[in-house]
Amino acid sequence: MRSLTIAAPPAAVWDVLVDLARQPDWMHDLKAITPLDPGPLRVGYRALGRVRMFGLVQDDPIEITDFDPPRHYGLRHEGAFAGRGDIRSEERRVGEEGR
Repeated sequence: MRSLTIAAPPAAVWDVLVDLARQPDWMHDLKAITPLDPGPLRVGYRALGRVRMFGLVQDDPIEITDFDPPRHYGLRHEGAFAGRGDIRSEERRVGEEGR
């Protein structure tokens, strides 16, 4: 599991995490994403991600499996690069040790 500390208010971080259009900015292997469902993220929401891994490019169906704003959402990749993702946001006080 990778962890990153961001010096920003939790609400601002959450807004970036759930902004599909900006996910390729911070998800290295995700090159583009196309929503398949209207409206905001929620359990069952689907999108199509263009993923590049190991030099291969693949359109990868994605589904949101868990959604607990502003702390957590889970997703499942259902294409050739199948797997799960778990994205969490938690507030830490200055001086707390990160993992």
